[in-house]
Amino acid sequence: MDNKVYALPLDSGPMALFYNKEVFDAAGVDRAPATWEEYYQAARKIRAIGKYITSDAGDPGFFDSMVWQAGGQPFSTHRKKVAINLTDDAGTQRWTAYWQRMIDEDLIDTRTVKWSNDWDRGLSDGTIASVLAGGWLPHSLLSDVPQGAGRFRVAQTPTWEPGGTQNSENGGSTLAIMRTTSDEKAAAAYRFMDYATHDSEGIRGRVLDGGLSGRQRHPGQCRVPGPDDPDHTGRRGQRVLRRPEVQPGIVAGRKECAAQP
Repeated sequence: MDNKVYALPLDSGPMALFYNKEVFDAAGVDRAPATWEEYYQAARKIRAIGKYITSDAGDPGFFDSMVWQAGGQPFSTHRKKVAINLTDDAGTQRWTAYWQRMIDEDLIDTRTVKWSNDWDRGLSDGTIASVLAGGWLPHSLLSDVPQGAGRFRVAQTPTWEPGGTQNSENGGSTLAIMRTTSDEKAAAAYRFMDYATHDSEGIRGRVLDGGLSGRQRHPGQCRVPGPDDPDHTGRRGQRVLRRPEVQPGIVAGRKECAAQP
C-alpha cells in the first residue's frame, strides 16, 4: 500500500513431541519425557529394542529451533550487516553438546532424511519412534503414515530443567508477492495468490486437502504436482489443480523441470 510494506504474513509452527506409544511402552518408557535428560534415557531404552527414538540427517530448521529453545542467539544484525557466531553462543553449545552425545552413542538415526519415503516407513513400522516438529505434523502423519493411526500421542517439547521453558518453533513460511518492472506475468501471479489466499475454495484446498503444491517427497528433485498426484488427498485439492488459471503455471513448471539436468 502506497509503495510501503506494513506487514508480512507468517506461518508459525509451535513445536511438540509426537511419539509412538506402542514403541515407548515396549521399551519400558511409561510416559513422555518431560526433560532432555529423560529424553536421553528414553532414547537408550528404545535403542535397546532395536529402534531409534528419532532421526536427524542434518535438518537445519530443527537445529535452529532447538538452539532457540536452549536460549541461543547465534545470529545478530547491525544495520545491513548480519553476524553468525555458533562457537561462542552458550545456547548453541548447550544443544550441540547434547545432540552430539546422542549421535555418538548411536541413539539417533542419522541416515534417514525427513519427509522421504524411508522416513514415512520408519514412522510406520516404529523404527523411528518420535518426531519433534511443529504443531502442523498431525496432518502429515494422517496422510503419509496411515499405518501409524492410533499409535501416536502428543506431548510438550522436553525442557532443560523440570518446568522450564518449552518454547520452540519449527516450520514457517512467509507469503510474499514480488514483482519487478520486467515481470511479464506479475498480474497472473497476483491473481493466483489472491485466489489461493482469499477464495474459499482455494483456502480449503490448501488447508484441508494438504496444499496446492503437495509434498516434495524427494528433496532436491524437481517435481510439479498434477491433479491425480498421489500426494494430493481429497477432491478439493484436485479441483484446485484443474482450474484453468492454475494449469498454465503447472505446465510451465513441468517444462522447467524437464529442462533441468
